[in-house]
Amino acid sequence: MTPGREAHWTPEYLTNGQASLQVDVFAFGVVLLELISGKDFSRDGKILKDSVHSSHCLEKLKEFMDPVLGGDYSLGDAMCLAFLAKGCMEEDPHHLPSMNHVLKALSRIV
Repeated sequence: MTPGREAHWTPEYLTNGQASLQVDVFAFGVVLLELISGKDFSRDGKILKDSVHSSHCLEKLKEFMDPVLGGDYSLGDAMCLAFLAKGCMEEDPHHLPSMNHVLKALSRIV
């Protein structure tokens, strides 16, 4: 494990130390969330995850997105990316998508 990057590991791995392909899916979700928000998940993880879980996510999405983007993005695509990241960060490893599913979802977005 890379010191200081524990946020990229699944809760299951942090609890029992067993790695699986789901660790990669979870880490991808964290990185994707960091990319679209411009924030470091290891410091702002709960805030970021709660923002994606918000029932008013669409209204708050512009606040959530990285200000460096200057609003130069499709709101629909941004929403899809946020929900894809959320899906990759499920607490239960049995509910995580496969990387094949993630790739197909990304292909539809771009």
